[in-house]
Amino acid sequence: MKDAVQKVFTGLVLLSRIFRCFKLRKSDMRALENKCLTHIVEWWADVLGWIVTLVTSAAQASNGHQILGLCSETLECIIHNAEESPSKRELVSLPATANAICLLLCQLSKRFKGHFYILGPSYECIIVELLFSFLSTGTGCQTFTLVLKSYNQKMRQRVIVSLTDRPGQFVSISAHTHPQITLSVAKSLLHFIQGLAPILQDPDILHYFLRRNFVGTCAHSLNSLAKGGIGEPHVDRFWDFLSAATISLFQDIILEQPKGPHRAFAEAVQCGLLRCTEHCLLNVKSAELRESLLCRVIAEACNYFTVHSGLRAIGHCYSKEVTSELFARYPNDQYPMIKSYSRSIVESGDAFKGDTDRFVNVCSNLNHSKGHLKVNIGERSDRSIKLCSLCRMVQYCSTRCQKEDWHSLHSKECRTLARLYQKYHSTGPSWPSVTVRRDHLRYLRYSMKQFGTAFSVSRILLQNFTHYAKTSGMSSPTYPVSLHREEIWKHINGVWGPRVEACVEYVQKHPRVSVLVEGAFAYGKNQVLYVLAVVMFDKSRPPADTDRYTILNSVTRLGPPCYQAGNRWEFGKAQFDTIQSFSDNPVNPSDLLPTIREASVG
Repeated sequence: MKDAVQKVFTGLVLLSRIFRCFKLRKSDMRALENKCLTHIVEWWADVLGWIVTLVTSAAQASNGHQILGLCSETLECIIHNAEESPSKRELVSLPATANAICLLLCQLSKRFKGHFYILGPSYECIIVELLFSFLSTGTGCQTFTLVLKSYNQKMRQRVIVSLTDRPGQFVSISAHTHPQITLSVAKSLLHFIQGLAPILQDPDILHYFLRRNFVGTCAHSLNSLAKGGIGEPHVDRFWDFLSAATISLFQDIILEQPKGPHRAFAEAVQCGLLRCTEHCLLNVKSAELRESLLCRVIAEACNYFTVHSGLRAIGHCYSKEVTSELFARYPNDQYPMIKSYSRSIVESGDAFKGDTDRFVNVCSNLNHSKGHLKVNIGERSDRSIKLCSLCRMVQYCSTRCQKEDWHSLHSKECRTLARLYQKYHSTGPSWPSVTVRRDHLRYLRYSMKQFGTAFSVSRILLQNFTHYAKTSGMSSPTYPVSLHREEIWKHINGVWGPRVEACVEYVQKHPRVSVLVEGAFAYGKNQVLYVLAVVMFDKSRPPADTDRYTILNSVTRLGPPCYQAGNRWEFGKAQFDTIQSFSDNPVNPSDLLPTIREASVG
């Protein structure tokens, strides 16, 4: 047995050296590589058998570190750039290949009491590079997903633990090591996040990862690396890797959540994602990466402070010194994203401040206004709000309200809304939770307090309900009312929703004390949550008084973002605009501190 293992080890050394040469000089050695690949495909089952034999014996071997490094390097060199070669794609499509990679990932080091971190020839973690090369192809993602799902519970748990624990292990490795190792950790973390992003599109696998706080662990690791920094001569590359990893985590994992990004966003912010972004903006030299950080992280993050959990999370890791330096480096008059970032924190803090602002009616029964309106006080009482089990688009505070609304209205729309829910649920994000809907209504009510002329605008919106109009009142971004109605507020069969018509009729009957208000809130990468609310106001109270406005009822729809293409308004894929500030005054870091302190304990 010992002689057999030694022969296998020698064979893999030669194989890895041959394919490493192909990897380094692929242009003038393509023909020879294809000829070798033909033989590799033929003997691939035997090659994987050798690798599995070595991996299983590595735990008892004194040179287990070198054995696992050799196996990982051999596989990585062979499947590198698999999209360019049909033979490599064939190898990647085999479940046995994915099984061998999973086996490598699960190996534990007794010396370091964690999973192996093995440096390759270029000071990269060779196991992470292997995983990245395999998952960089669509075929590899599909194969890995199928293999992971096919495992029994014990083996699947081992693989997932090996993946979710690695970001934290990266930080511990870089804490007291050479700068070259810290650079290696930053690069490995980037490739780790980019590699796993495609397989996390699967809801089942995503569920396993979220249960182990994967997003928060990655954000904490990025923030820890950013706070630690690195010395010369690797500074520029280090911050490039860290910036790209931050963008990838936010764009490719957080915003792609099928059940909405709010929970993952709050988790990441609490663990330091935005603090890491601020450190990157202060240190990265690349103009392209700076622009991506500003537009794809900072500007996008502003859209999610409209939910209380996102604002509360930032209070756990706020740093006045870092924020002050960021504002000094990026002045408000030159960088509107930084201005929106600071203003959105202050405005959201005002919107969610105080217990009285938590009283918002989220019950869908249009006759609920005849009774007690203050039915929802906060997140704890959200559990008592029940969604319709068929359409998932309306919610009620009690069985009585559910029965009343069914007989008066919901029986006419439920089946149509259920078809709409099934369409979105199978192809995109699911409907928002009651907590998200409540916070958006709280934010809309706060918006009413900020706009002194909102009533006239809203009446124009109401009068032009089926006609073209250049403004939509409270919505952001602005778009024509007619096109908005055509695409969002109509049913699948092309008729106006009865609930929308009921809201309009109510405002038409009570024009002096009620208005129709709209809001558009980001909900993932390519979806927007549109809210149409009937707001009643008390003229005897001052405009700045929150109690002046009462939300009677509301309608919620998911749809694509709306953007302007030339002189035409279109729906489609476009980066959602940042929240429009209610004030143009710049914000100082000292002004943010009271807001964030209150949010962190609110």
